[in-house]
Amino acid sequence: MKNSSVGFNFPTTNGWGCMNILDPCMSKGHFLDVCFFFLTCYLRHFYLRLQASPEGQAVFDRLLKACNEVIWKGESVIVLNQIQVDPPYAPANCRIISPKKSGALENSSLERVKKIVAASDNNGKR
Repeated sequence: MKNSSVGFNFPTTNGWGCMNILDPCMSKGHFLDVCFFFLTCYLRHFYLRLQASPEGQAVFDRLLKACNEVIWKGESVIVLNQIQVDPPYAPANCRIISPKKSGALENSSLERVKKIVAASDNNGKR
């Protein structure tokens, strides 16, 4: 099926409505576009929480920029697999999940996360 307004061919389906991304007639550029689409959906599953409040998503985004190991776990944000930030996403709601013997390193990480959360909180109130 040709879409004349856009000027490209839509990918074929395999009879069940699924795109046949391995179609040998598909151009390399279009194949990469399809792969990018699926990669984007996969990443949004982990990094974008549709049920999160705007404040929670803003804190998550800021933490993700500062340290790459940030995930959602329910309504909480988990940083570096050791620090949990609970709603309402304020510095007082940051805590160490499971304290280990290297307490100084975890405490410095906790303080850094609290500063980032506080900065996110202050930006939201401007």
